[in-house]
Amino acid sequence: MATIDIAHRKQRIHEAIEQLRAAIAAHEQMSTQFLRVIVGGDRIHKAAVVELQQMRSRGLILEFGHEDRNRGALIVVLKRAR
Repeated sequence: MATIDIAHRKQRIHEAIEQLRAAIAAHEQMSTQFLRVIVGGDRIHKAAVVELQQMRSRGLILEFGHEDRNRGALIVVLKRAR
């Protein structure tokens, strides 16, 4: 499982969401099935959840949820490239 951190480098919210989108697009082209996204516990976390809900509804990702025992990380189930 690959991991990216979009919350601890003083990113603005829009920068963090762009990093999330880029990481998902890049990892879909690889054999990555799960992507662990460190989102922290505040504004970036909330924005990432909204973005992932939209991506799921558009069919861009399969699913996502919080990591066990760590509310500051999300696990994203990626679609595989064809």
